[in-house]
Amino acid sequence: MRKRIIGELVVAIVVFIVVLLAYRAFIPPKVDYFLFEPRDLVESLVSAGRIKLSQESDLAFETPGIIHQVLVEKGDLVHKGQLLASLSTDTEENELELARVEYRLATLRLERITNYERKVAEEEYERAQITRKNAWDEYKRAQILRENGGITEEEFVKAQRNWKIALSQENIARIRWEQLSDQGVEFLEAKAQVEQAHLLLKKAEMMLQRRLLFSPFEGVALARYKNSGEFIQGGETLFTLGQNPFYVVTNLDEREYKKLKEGAKALIREQAEPQRVFSSFVASIAPIIDSESGTVETKLFFESFPNDLKPESAVNVEIILREETGVLAFPQRYLVSQGEKTSIWTIDDSGKTRLLPLQKIERFDRWIITQDLPPQTIILNPDKLKNAQRVTLGERRSE
Repeated sequence: MRKRIIGELVVAIVVFIVVLLAYRAFIPPKVDYFLFEPRDLVESLVSAGRIKLSQESDLAFETPGIIHQVLVEKGDLVHKGQLLASLSTDTEENELELARVEYRLATLRLERITNYERKVAEEEYERAQITRKNAWDEYKRAQILRENGGITEEEFVKAQRNWKIALSQENIARIRWEQLSDQGVEFLEAKAQVEQAHLLLKKAEMMLQRRLLFSPFEGVALARYKNSGEFIQGGETLFTLGQNPFYVVTNLDEREYKKLKEGAKALIREQAEPQRVFSSFVASIAPIIDSESGTVETKLFFESFPNDLKPESAVNVEIILREETGVLAFPQRYLVSQGEKTSIWTIDDSGKTRLLPLQKIERFDRWIITQDLPPQTIILNPDKLKNAQRVTLGERRSE
């Protein structure tokens, strides 16, 4: 009896196994798949870093004076060329206004010579030449008439005197015209007065400018040492500015640094508040490798100043090595390599697997870019697949 029960149990187990194998052979397995379609790809390096404070610069007036106004407070963002503070400028403004008047008068004098007086002098010289010529003709005619007794001695002397007067007036007009020409004394003197007045104007502007303090770069006011109404010596520090005041230092594995380039875009996230993201770029890459840690120090500058960040804060750094937009790509783990040949598994209209060869591929981090496949191609997970195997589609994967 016992042997009979055992025999029936063995038969039942065998039947179950046969049925199971038949069922599994009849029902196609489900295979996860990836849909080949355009996507945006980013290859990046991720590491931890620290916020650092960059070079500080002390700003001061060149000359002493009473501070008239201070326009920047500690912690304020300042732009290159922005006015930070000024000294009392009453005397300098008066001297500047006087210099402007003197320069304008000198300029008007030169313009009057060039545009008016020179033309008038030239016309007077031309008229004097004509008058002298006519007087000369009258004088020569009077000589002839005198010899023939045609005029009196008094009339002859008058013609002679008129000619001499006309000649003298011509010489005076010529001298005047020459003085106003480009090489004339009066023109050169007026020109020199304009140049001198211009130099005095520039000097007055410079003296006023020295009473104003401008930011030489874009940065943040880290400290302010004086207030409006206080006296300050020339060269005494009024502000301490930080140029691009915050930067990030991160140490990258020496195996990765060759991928880096100065100017590469990067994203900075505070570890305390990872939802806050700041744009930055790679500013410098250390020329040597730290032999002890096997890392390369990399500095990143912020594109804008996050004033509320604190030095030595911990951050996460993502350096963008490469970006591609709208490319056809699939995850590298779907690629089937057979020697130098590459292919992917797909499914045909009858539900059977098929191996599709790829002629040209490009590797992008964990992705494969290719133009050999049409969009919307179904790419199967290659694990344990055989050619012409009947399968059904399982879960669609995003990677």
